[in-house]
Amino acid sequence: MKKLVFALALIAVASSAFAEKPKKTEEAAVASSDAVVGKWKVDRAKGEDVIWTFSANGSLERHSRNLHEKGKWKRLNDQTPPSYQCELNGGAAVIKVTYSSDPEHLSLHSDDNKTRATAKRFHLK
Repeated sequence: MKKLVFALALIAVASSAFAEKPKKTEEAAVASSDAVVGKWKVDRAKGEDVIWTFSANGSLERHSRNLHEKGKWKRLNDQTPPSYQCELNGGAAVIKVTYSSDPEHLSLHSDDNKTRATAKRFHLK
């Protein structure tokens, strides 16, 4: 009887472990093919451009000459254009991101809608 209970417990643990892997793989595949992945540049006054880097693994970096923040991003919906939520510095800053009518431009605005900016895809020359 003990062997049967042990075998059932082992099967339950193994099946739950395998059930989680496809979900993570699907999420990674969606993120890696997302159009927001890449580098985006926000032109700021005084030549202080800010570069946003969206990585396929869901990580995010925002940096300029005097700033370097790390965070994560996630897609909020499947609408056209899609929208995203970015959390920087452990959620201290939450920024909503959407595509403009041009897929080479993003609209960025803080969670309180007080700060807005536009970014364009950063291409190396």
